[in-house]
Amino acid sequence: MSVAGTNFSDFAPGQAHLINEHLEFYREEFNEGEHAQLEPVQLAPTEQGQLGVIDGHHRLAAGLSLGLPIPISINLDTEPAEATNWANVRLRDATPE
Repeated sequence: MSVAGTNFSDFAPGQAHLINEHLEFYREEFNEGEHAQLEPVQLAPTEQGQLGVIDGHHRLAAGLSLGLPIPISINLDTEPAEATNWANVRLRDATPE
């Protein structure tokens, strides 16, 4: 499966922040044709009926922003995913090491 033909409203993010540098990294990878070689984005159903992102928020956001097919995997054997709203997700710079 992939997210081709979908948009952000089809998925519920499970974290509150996206890091700019990570988004740019994946956008560059995808523009170079590397999106098919990535691990699938891990999704699970939420209690609200959406698919919540368990792992792969940056890959999903980068792929959706570029309109590229990103592989996904839906885990039905887990507790409902924690759901928030994309409007509440904030971009931030990476924390200095």
